[in-house]
Amino acid sequence: MYFFYERQYKNLLIYRNMLVARGIKKAYEQVSVLRGVDIEVQKSEIVSIAG
Repeated sequence: MYFFYERQYKNLLIYRNMLVARGIKKAYEQVSVLRGVDIEVQKSEIVSIAG
């Protein structure tokens, strides 16, 4: 799911999460490598999952 939230208060911009992913699961055949991973990425952040 993708969310972008912007609100302006007297020339002040407040940014919320650009990307929210909850409960990520990944398996290779019978081997589970990710179990319920949650990620929140904000503007200008770079996130990766390596393993």
